[in-house]
Amino acid sequence: MTHPTRTSASNATQAGRFALYLDGVRCWTLKFIRERQHDSGAWFAAVLSGILLAGVSSMPAHGQSLVATVPVGSSPTAVAVNETTNQIYVANIGSGTVSVIDGGTNAVTATVTVGTNPEWVAVNSTTNTIYVGNYGLGGPTVQTPGSITVINGTTNATTTIALPGVGGGVAVNPVTNQIYAGTSNVRGSNSVLIIDGTTNATTATLTVPNEPRSFVVNTATNTIFCLNTTQPGNGDVAVIDGATGAVTANIGVGFDANVIALNQTTNTVYVGNPNSFTTPSISVIDGGTNAISATVTLQGAPNAMVVDPATNKVYVDAATSSGAGVLEIDGSTNTILATIPATFPLGPMLVNSKTNTIYDAGSPIIVINGSTNATTSVAIPSGGSGGAVNETTNYIYVAASSTTDVYVINGAIAGPAFTATPSPIAFGNQVQGTTSGPATTTVTNTGTTTLTISTVVEGGANAADFAVSADTCTGASVAPKATCSFNVVFTPSIIGSEAATLTFTDNAPDSPEVLSLTGTGTIPPITPSSTALTASATSVVAGASVTFTATVTPAVGTPTPTGTVTFMDGATTLGTGAVNASGVATYATSGLSVGAHSITASYGGDGRNASSVSGLLAVTVTTQASTTTLTSSAPSVVVGSSVTFTATVTGGTGAAQPTGTATFMDGSTTLGTGTLNSSGVATYATSALLSGSHSITAIYGGDGNNAGSTSSAVPFTVWPGPPNFTMTLSPSSGTFKAGTPAVVTITVTSVNGFASAANLSCGTLPPNTVCSFSSTAVTPGTSGTATSTLTINTNTKPTTTASNRDVPGPTGGRRPFRTPIAAAGTVLVFLLLPLLSATNRKLRRTLLALSAVAFLVVLMSGTISGCGGGPTTPAGNYSIQITATAGGTSQNVTYALTVQ
Repeated sequence: MTHPTRTSASNATQAGRFALYLDGVRCWTLKFIRERQHDSGAWFAAVLSGILLAGVSSMPAHGQSLVATVPVGSSPTAVAVNETTNQIYVANIGSGTVSVIDGGTNAVTATVTVGTNPEWVAVNSTTNTIYVGNYGLGGPTVQTPGSITVINGTTNATTTIALPGVGGGVAVNPVTNQIYAGTSNVRGSNSVLIIDGTTNATTATLTVPNEPRSFVVNTATNTIFCLNTTQPGNGDVAVIDGATGAVTANIGVGFDANVIALNQTTNTVYVGNPNSFTTPSISVIDGGTNAISATVTLQGAPNAMVVDPATNKVYVDAATSSGAGVLEIDGSTNTILATIPATFPLGPMLVNSKTNTIYDAGSPIIVINGSTNATTSVAIPSGGSGGAVNETTNYIYVAASSTTDVYVINGAIAGPAFTATPSPIAFGNQVQGTTSGPATTTVTNTGTTTLTISTVVEGGANAADFAVSADTCTGASVAPKATCSFNVVFTPSIIGSEAATLTFTDNAPDSPEVLSLTGTGTIPPITPSSTALTASATSVVAGASVTFTATVTPAVGTPTPTGTVTFMDGATTLGTGAVNASGVATYATSGLSVGAHSITASYGGDGRNASSVSGLLAVTVTTQASTTTLTSSAPSVVVGSSVTFTATVTGGTGAAQPTGTATFMDGSTTLGTGTLNSSGVATYATSALLSGSHSITAIYGGDGNNAGSTSSAVPFTVWPGPPNFTMTLSPSSGTFKAGTPAVVTITVTSVNGFASAANLSCGTLPPNTVCSFSSTAVTPGTSGTATSTLTINTNTKPTTTASNRDVPGPTGGRRPFRTPIAAAGTVLVFLLLPLLSATNRKLRRTLLALSAVAFLVVLMSGTISGCGGGPTTPAGNYSIQITATAGGTSQNVTYALTVQ
């Protein structure tokens, strides 16, 4: 697994060839040291690397003073900073140790023994844990496997995680506390191990196409990009989904790909391709689509690369046709903006995005102002092999593998200087609709004069989802090395990546400073729900309405459930109800059948709440009592006549209208049936009833909702003939002296149900006789009688024509002058006759006087004779007819009257 030195292309310039030569020699040297240490001893590696790097460091340099030079172990290679604790960790490949430097004192506080050839260091500042990637020893047929040394940042105690092959880089996602370690073995098996940072256990082993070299982690999207290549050969970037732990894509990049960088703000990955046999380039990968979106052609092979997310610029340390230089690339357009001169040997690229300062850590260190591209230099004895920036303190740490030192540079500039930590603020994954814990950001004045902050303004597409609180920076005057702070919380309203900015306006030269805010809204977890079911009543009559109420309760912290509830009667669906803002759904029905029912409510769930089913609710439905009444079209009929019986069935309050049939009974004999109409009425008509008395009832048989019921008996009579009556007198005869009244009782008796009024009258009466009735009309009840008293008075002058008619006397003779008036009238006529022919006035006067005297005499004689008697009923026997009439029917009886 050694890598031979590569030659340049025939058309490369001398400077390009030299740069490629240095790059190839450096890679070969580190490999050679790792692979030959067990044969020749540590002194061989130290001597060889010293010779090589000493030769490289003999290039011209611009010297400047350093803050400190800190002695560490042999061949320091990789550097990492824990900004939270201000501790710096240096991997010493030659001595197999890690030196711990206190950033406050710039002194080594501990030397931790790790594995063979430690080349990579990653820090999880959240858990204060350091992960050291130990390469081990490689060879074409025999290997000493590498390992991961886990250092407790508080105690410096260690734990070792074995690798199946030599090491190939290490990275940490502090949001998920997952560690990613590359490894390869002689059988050509290349893989990435996923390690749980809590248990240090390997949770997955992923296969990648080539030897893993390095990683970048996008904490906002929880995506890991692993650069793997076998030099010489084409490179590849494996995309790992941190949530599922699976490789989702393998993206082919350029030949001999050697460096990788990430702009987390734009989710863009950059890969440097030395392309020693073709054209050098940068492959630009869109982290959203996992596809190459652009290729930036370079004039020389890339040696190191860094991204400033605050300005969206990429800085590449590369050899050019005119020598070494730093290429400034616009991340928006993927075009080269400038070539900033640098010197050999080329070193690692570092950036402080808070101060917009870029460092090419060669010898000397080239310091680039990101706003103007102006450069200054800091002289160090030897070019760097690794380095790191503490953006909180604005100190830069550069390790030189040709020495045993780490160079400490103070990045402070004259005047006020704005530095925010952390920057950018990456919240990582946050459940949609929930609020993260506060992320506290500290602003430090890393300059030499007071920093005055006038405004802090939120902006960006998703500014509403990032809220600032506890802000002590707005309007603050921050003394040199003093701080102010503020909190930011993230409440994603969408599912997916979100970004915003905080823009600070102050008196620093680079004002306004823009602080990026990122986070990803994730699908909320579905949490259990519970459904409770109640009913307005658990025992109801058929047809009565019952309302079922389902209350769906979410888990604590989960929004109120939405959606629908299905109400079931056993396996039968009754209906559904929508869940309201209180988590309640209702369903009302009056259609439950008679019997026992087992009701449940089934909630279907939504995006946040799982489905749930209530317990069984027993509901009993009973039939409703009914009432049946019976009427007939007549109380009685003549045999052969039709009669109609009507049964009316009434259900109970709230019950459904009774349906079905009613059976009509004559005693225990069934007459027939009738179907109830929409009003609950059934009828039956018949003309077949026999004469006599009947007792009629109606029996309702009930239906699914109403119980049966029987009417009261209705008596009914069928008469053998048409209605009539009889009349009798009591007594039917009598003998009385004239003037003595005869009293007779008349009895009218009903026949065949006669019940009408019979009008009474007298026929021919004796002279001077009248009759009268106590009631001139009598009405017998059905099958009953009615009476009236008849009184016959004789010697009474009739008052009406009917009672004063002349009747022949016992002898049968007639008397023409029966009264004095008649006699007087006759005399007067004869006396007046002479007057009609008398011509002598005196004679007529005399005759008139005589006539008047005669008339008075006759009249007085009659009057005198009447005072002694009056009207008399002659003695004799009389037959008086009494008549009773009712409509067209009449009956006559005769009363025999004897007058003495």
